[in-house]
Amino acid sequence: MQEHRKRLNTYENGIFVSRTVTTNLYYSIGAYQEGDSDIDDVPVATVADLWYMWQEMKRDDSACGERGWKYHFYRHEITTEENPLSGKPETVDYVTPGKLYRRGNKVFFKGL
Repeated sequence: MQEHRKRLNTYENGIFVSRTVTTNLYYSIGAYQEGDSDIDDVPVATVADLWYMWQEMKRDDSACGERGWKYHFYRHEITTEENPLSGKPETVDYVTPGKLYRRGNKVFFKGL
């Protein structure tokens, strides 16, 4: 299976760092308000990074007095498949919406 290069955020030493990584699996978070589509779509490397990004986004919203923000969570699986019409390989990003939850000190993503 071919791996793909993607620019992702990782949580390192208490801050987010943007890095180019080679992966087939990553996560993202999208902020929205009721009735609107996602405004931000922030890609992160792991489920733990997704949790930290969510906590940081909530903290930032609270600090500046923003109310009403909600969040969507996504898992992205990138594969290379043959195009049925042309027969040429193409990159496909399968996006699964889901829920993020924590049990003790572990964080989990559950697809919907």
